[in-house]
Amino acid sequence: MHCPNCGKNFDSGNQCPYCQIDAVLFKGTERMSNRLYNEGLERLHSMDYTHGIQALTRSVAINKHNIMARNLLGLALFEIGHIGDALKHWVISQSQLRENNPAKDYLERINKNTRKFEQLNEAVVLYNRALEYLRQDSDDLAVIQLKKSLEFNPRFLDALNLLTLCYLQQRNRQQANVMMERVFSVDARNPIALRNFSIINPGGKRSETRRSFFKSSPAADTAGAAKTGDASPFKTIAIKEKKTTYFHIVGILSFLIGAACMLAFGLFLYLPGIERSHTIALRDVQRDMDNAALMHQQEMGAHAGDISRMYARIDEINAELETWQEQYTKADRIIRVFLANTRYIAGEMEDLRAAVDMLEIISLEGLPVDTVAMALEIIESAQPRLATFYALGGIESFNASDYDRALIQLQDARRFIAPYNPQYPHMLYFLGTLYYRAPARQEEAIETLLELTNISGYADFPANPWNARRTRVTGMLENMGVNPNNE
Repeated sequence: MHCPNCGKNFDSGNQCPYCQIDAVLFKGTERMSNRLYNEGLERLHSMDYTHGIQALTRSVAINKHNIMARNLLGLALFEIGHIGDALKHWVISQSQLRENNPAKDYLERINKNTRKFEQLNEAVVLYNRALEYLRQDSDDLAVIQLKKSLEFNPRFLDALNLLTLCYLQQRNRQQANVMMERVFSVDARNPIALRNFSIINPGGKRSETRRSFFKSSPAADTAGAAKTGDASPFKTIAIKEKKTTYFHIVGILSFLIGAACMLAFGLFLYLPGIERSHTIALRDVQRDMDNAALMHQQEMGAHAGDISRMYARIDEINAELETWQEQYTKADRIIRVFLANTRYIAGEMEDLRAAVDMLEIISLEGLPVDTVAMALEIIESAQPRLATFYALGGIESFNASDYDRALIQLQDARRFIAPYNPQYPHMLYFLGTLYYRAPARQEEAIETLLELTNISGYADFPANPWNARRTRVTGMLENMGVNPNNE
């Protein structure tokens, strides 16, 4: 049997006596990995990125040395905007095969086109920023970030799907449909887009346009794949299956009888010479086996050294990537502080709030001292102004019976206000009253009104208007089953 791992031949058994690998199992895993590669290749040809990437990932997991599957997986990930994952697979591929490896060309083209790579990386940064805004229920700011992200990478699937979701939340079905069709133009069977389609068009069916990955993918050209037709470095791998061979029983018996007769005749005539030649042959075979074992041991030592050097190089590349990412993140935080300062200088309340919003979602740790001082000065100056503005506006809206607007403004005031602000007790009184009037917000009403009664000097607030207000606060708490004097 021929060992598919080390290339040597052995007579019996499934396990190679030289490299100790199960040759049958090894071939089986190679066939399974190749089947998954072919499946992923077919999926990508039909523009089904999601399932194509899943098949290629399984192929690489089964056989990590499947270079073609790993390179194609990197191309597919690069195409949908997962730049870091694509680079990781190409670096690993290059470490496994240094000569005649397309991954080397992909990495070289990216290194030469640094401007394009920076734009793709910026698209990912803007996408992550949009996620932060969505966690803060600021879908308008998230939409702005996602639009900028798609300007840098129009085929960024995650950004397209998230922008579709934002438009659905804003009940903008027309724009949601536009974004969804852009997803289908990249990934015809994207499960997220299909779910969004069923939400927008319940019971409807959409027609699929069949296109080839290698005919439509800009990543194939950006990263070094073929530019025309299906002439790409990725072809279907032929999988040789084991076929059972049947022999006729009569032929087998005839062969065995003839062989026995010939063997008996030969032994009778040539036995002495056979014994001498057999002894010489055994010595030659033993010598060859000893030499082969020594060469094999030397080769294994050389391979072990190469593998160690390759893994060390991979660790160095990963460390460099982490350093670049840290520097990029720090520069991004500094830029955002300066952008917040620009909004702060504008002086309008909307600009002040935007400046504070930008500074609250970044960490100032590790930034230059002057940058940190600038950020703290913006926060310390803008928050009291915002608190007074929203508190007075909320009280004015309350007195004008515009309770919905008053609730929004007073909640904004509570976010920015400090206890020493003169408007602090007034804000608590009107906000607690609005919570009290909403049956579903009784717990918030109790918490807010008790916070008001616990303010130092609450009982000595000026008689007008606080005499009447204190009576109302006590009445509201008692109606909710709370004794303000004994919580």
